[in-house]
Amino acid sequence: MIKPRPYHFVMFSVVLVLLTVTLFFVAIHTDAYEEAERFTRQDSRVIALIGNVKEVNFRFWDGFEFTSAGSGGEANFVLNVVGVNKKAVIDFRLHCLANRWYEEVVYIRVNGDSELHTIYGEHK
Repeated sequence: MIKPRPYHFVMFSVVLVLLTVTLFFVAIHTDAYEEAERFTRQDSRVIALIGNVKEVNFRFWDGFEFTSAGSGGEANFVLNVVGVNKKAVIDFRLHCLANRWYEEVVYIRVNGDSELHTIYGEHK
């Protein structure tokens, strides 16, 4: 049995950091994430709740899910959003149909409110 040496821990840490950074960049460059960000910036219901969107950040540590098979799939993302008037956390549930991503349901929590705003997608 090989006894772990300090450089083993360093190498493990480097691999772990590289894996995390790779997962982050792969997630934010998917079509599903781009659709979630587009929806956040352009949907009138989101703008009515928080004002025009100034900043959108992916909450990587809240987890995400992305599955795609052929022309279908599902994805879940959580975003921190800073609007002109308020901040919000937006949780997306998306599905793919015929190579296009649609919002199935969007949960919006404004300024840590206990009230959860729900927006259902228009495409079923």
